[in-house]
Amino acid sequence: MLSDADLLRLPLEDLTALARVVRDGAHGRRVTFSPKVFIPLTMLCRDKCGYCTFAKAPARVTAPYLLPEEVLAIAEAGKAAGCHEALFTLGERPELRYPSARRWLEEHGVDAVIAQGVEAGGHRAMFLTSEPASQVGTLVLVPQIVDAVSPIPVVAAGGIFDGRGIAAALMFGAVGVNLGTRFITSTEAPAPEEWKRAMTGAKSEDAIKVDVLNDISPLPGTEGFHTVGRSLPTAFWMSGAASAKRRDAIVTV
Repeated sequence: MLSDADLLRLPLEDLTALARVVRDGAHGRRVTFSPKVFIPLTMLCRDKCGYCTFAKAPARVTAPYLLPEEVLAIAEAGKAAGCHEALFTLGERPELRYPSARRWLEEHGVDAVIAQGVEAGGHRAMFLTSEPASQVGTLVLVPQIVDAVSPIPVVAAGGIFDGRGIAAALMFGAVGVNLGTRFITSTEAPAPEEWKRAMTGAKSEDAIKVDVLNDISPLPGTEGFHTVGRSLPTAFWMSGAASAKRRDAIVTV
């Protein structure tokens, strides 16, 4: 069996040939797919990404957001058409850019708004753009969201790891916090103990942003998906020939 280092050194044609052998042995040559229906909860967005064909201005939509019954109607239509999954799409924090979005949220009794800063991990609700809008930290963003949508409650998310972070979010006007990555280190989580120790012992400068989706599967005619994940560095990403291309897409934060 080839080691990870051996695989990284293989020419692409040899690597894909080995991958086909593994695929055929496990699944055969059958190609499967799952039809899904797109449900645009809102097409408004505060960002101005040149590649985006999804976002629209308030004048070009009938309402800032879909009502629950409209969401259900789209889902039922998708089911009737044979779809098995629903993909919810939405823009980034339109209430900060458009007064009509803020009014709609207040008038329709929205329970809360989540303010997620750049420190968030995984697939974050922000994108790699030339604007600084998507690079705002949680504790800078939270009071802005609080001021923009008051009296709607705001929940802080992104980079909150302990009681001090929770207390700081509350001081900036949040009514609560949304933690995700922190629970990977819990006793109940099935993550490897080595990974848990790495997370709890990590410093802020240890985290990296990885432009992984752009590297693996860029969209035709564009620079890629522009979604940026955030993680700790691993040998898979930081060493070997296969990671050479990725190093240009990795920025230490």
